[in-house]
Amino acid sequence: ALEWDFTLHSFCPRTEKYIWKTKIFELSNDTMIFDTREESNFFESEITVYNNSDEEIGLTGFSSHTPFFKIDAEWPVAIAAHDSIILDILFEPQDLEIGYVSDLITIASDTENQRIAQQVVVFGIKDDDANPIVEFGPDSTNVPLDPLIYFNFNEPVFGAAMLELNNENIDGFIEIRKNNSDGEKVHFDAVIDTENKKIKIRPGYILEGSTTYSVILKDGLYDYSGNVKESLSFDFVTTASTNTDNPKKDEKISIFPNPSSGSINIMNGSFQDRNIQVTVYSLLGTLIFERKNINLPAFDVEIRSVKSGIYILKINSNNGDEIYSEKLLIKKN
Repeated sequence: ALEWDFTLHSFCPRTEKYIWKTKIFELSNDTMIFDTREESNFFESEITVYNNSDEEIGLTGFSSHTPFFKIDAEWPVAIAAHDSIILDILFEPQDLEIGYVSDLITIASDTENQRIAQQVVVFGIKDDDANPIVEFGPDSTNVPLDPLIYFNFNEPVFGAAMLELNNENIDGFIEIRKNNSDGEKVHFDAVIDTENKKIKIRPGYILEGSTTYSVILKDGLYDYSGNVKESLSFDFVTTASTNTDNPKKDEKISIFPNPSSGSINIMNGSFQDRNIQVTVYSLLGTLIFERKNINLPAFDVEIRSVKSGIYILKINSNNGDEIYSEKLLIKKN
């Protein structure tokens, strides 16, 4: 059990003893963008704070996660009942080493035992002349046969004309090839974070063991200021072991056909006397199929709508204990 200590020696206003009563006051914006590349030199913007209560409230301050944003005010700031005030939010990018930063500003009204707060997401953009920097991997040996390949940029990147990256166009910027940079292409799925800074990739099928694969990042990715990320490539070598292909087996359970087109039959002699649940996930962790409270000796899993690739089927007891797991290979004609 988790026990909270609210005695005087340990109490801090940031410990949430009460739920944030966010409707007592509200903000005019939940997102603000400061783009200093514009001719207007957009370093400052206003946000309105509305007091929805029948009493005067006092704003006691703000907090942020970076030093690049602040609110220009003399705290505390009083707001009369059902009235509003305007606060100036400043973007100060002088020490910002790249052309982009995001932050979360919390505006609070604190008392001795309660916090009332609202938040606004802020983005700052400025001109810079530095090319994007990226960390990538894996670039090693003994890599699993279903590796997670990653690119972590230090700032958002886009295609030409600020093209947003997605799973449909990412293969125009990244390739995986078998043996060398001119070898057979490997199909993959990708997840790009909402800031366009992190790309995670999984091959669409189990790779061959003891084989070299090349990952190529092509030219054509730019930051907000138009600086281009130059092309690069790296290699990794897969492990010879296939012991992790099916992490948990039960000889009384059979899955067939595998490979399949998306219609799978499960036969069991192990758990027909107890309720179980069956789930299917993509290699990126997305839930594809779920069925609970099964106590039949045979049942079907239908996932015909998914793309060709590798998926993970798991069978768990109703209390969450894993009974069985297997990789499914889906092949479409």
